[in-house]
Amino acid sequence: MKRRSGQQYHTNIGKRLIKAQKIYWRDSGLLHALQGVQDRNDLVSRPWGGASWEGYVIEQILGTLSSKGILASPYFFRTSDQYELDLLLEFGSQRWAIEIELTTAPSVAHLEHLDKVADMVGATHRFLISQTTKPTGGQHRASCNLSTFLERLTGND
Repeated sequence: MKRRSGQQYHTNIGKRLIKAQKIYWRDSGLLHALQGVQDRNDLVSRPWGGASWEGYVIEQILGTLSSKGILASPYFFRTSDQYELDLLLEFGSQRWAIEIELTTAPSVAHLEHLDKVADMVGATHRFLISQTTKPTGGQHRASCNLSTFLERLTGND
């Protein structure tokens, strides 16, 4: 029931890179049932609520890519000084940096952090996925919800 997100992405930043694997719970519904989650408020109050959201979003992205026959290499990226990308997708020469936040109101600071880490890995596209109802940004850099991102990912926007 657990899923490894893939390989650690390596780039030339020396000893700052953490090379440990990250494990996500693949079936968030089962996790929530086993933990006795009653409703959304109960879920977001749990210390692992954000990690559950990350796992769910990553599973939806990878499942969508697989169902559409889109080939991509998934990675995660983390350094010892707390810079992280929840998901890094490589499509040939394109590199998509994806940060996932359990919030309905992503901040400018979230996007600035994403930009800094995306620069470290040479990302061509940057996306902050949250539960916002007001997507913003352009084709290569955006703050959006999961459904908007999946439409963009599959070229249906």
